[in-house]
Amino acid sequence: LWSTHEKKFREIDTNLKDPSFMTWSRCGPQLAIGSQKGNLLIYNNATSKSTLLAGKHSKRISCGAWNLDNKLALASHDRMMSINDEKGDTLDQTKLKYDPYDLQFAEQKIDDKSVQKEHTITVNMGHQTILLYNMTNPENPVELAFQPKYGEITSYKWFGDGYMLIGFNKGY
Repeated sequence: LWSTHEKKFREIDTNLKDPSFMTWSRCGPQLAIGSQKGNLLIYNNATSKSTLLAGKHSKRISCGAWNLDNKLALASHDRMMSINDEKGDTLDQTKLKYDPYDLQFAEQKIDDKSVQKEHTITVNMGHQTILLYNMTNPENPVELAFQPKYGEITSYKWFGDGYMLIGFNKGY
């Protein structure tokens, strides 16, 4: 790790031979590192302690994100999504229809007066559909599917007042 304040480099021994994903918490000192084998390492920068969670998933952890409540959502090629606390303990999990390629937290506007603060997780599944999973209503996920003429989903981004911009490989 490079510290811009101290202008020093510090090496972290993860004991992971094959990292596949990593992301810093947006509000805490945690760094999450996933592996090709589905293991998860949580490094706490404040305490310099690492916690290895072997077998968090059974296949490669391909994407994940932290929300502002310090919840970590991970998606894996075992076609599972897990929602975890800052220590890596599983709070919830759900099956995915296709392999995940991107995962983001978003604010979802419910009506003209209320916005849920980052309780919605979105997953690009198989470059075909986007899953909207509301953590406060997990029994009713929404899957966005698009006409084949658009092609595969290459990327998407949440912006503004709950809008999503989606890019497709056929130029749409």
